[in-house]
Amino acid sequence: MARYDSEQEPEPAIVDSVRAVRAGNAQAYAAIVTRFQGPILTLCAAILRDRQAAQELAQDVFVRAYQRLDTFDVRRPMKPWLVKIAYHLAQEKRRTQVRQAARERAAAIEREQNDAVERPGQSLIAAERSDLLWQAVYALPMAERTAVLLYYRESLSVKEVAAVMGISPGTVKTHLFRARSQVQLNLRAKGIDEGDIP
Repeated sequence: MARYDSEQEPEPAIVDSVRAVRAGNAQAYAAIVTRFQGPILTLCAAILRDRQAAQELAQDVFVRAYQRLDTFDVRRPMKPWLVKIAYHLAQEKRRTQVRQAARERAAAIEREQNDAVERPGQSLIAAERSDLLWQAVYALPMAERTAVLLYYRESLSVKEVAAVMGISPGTVKTHLFRARSQVQLNLRAKGIDEGDIP
């Protein structure tokens, strides 16, 4: 699983927008939503595995962030702050959706497997393997799956993941180690070496 470091410095345009909102210009908040709505929606969808629920959650994230904008430290990047809000709102929603989400996820994977056809070409084979990788990730227990998503997909540091999940950095590392081991086992059982996946 490739990982790319996130931007650790606050973005000047976002800092300006935060200050404008605090000064009474509510319309300046649109720039913040536009900048982060893609990553936040992707994260919500990855955690909830339900596109409609993810869209509703993403809206809730930006409403909650707007309500708490006075507590945001403009010396820090905004993305980890928004991710933490998204994570906690998702946890609240998940408490009432765990069983339903598990059934839907299992049904979706079964449909994908039943509909799968051989696709020629190296790039399509790589895409197929990548799909299998993320299916293995989504099958992990929630804590391990969330740690993987935040660390690899959202490119947060171990310390940032720990802050979002409310656990110690050591526990994050344990989740990542266990997740990687389980994903490797699942892929090897299907005859795929993780090193083959871009």
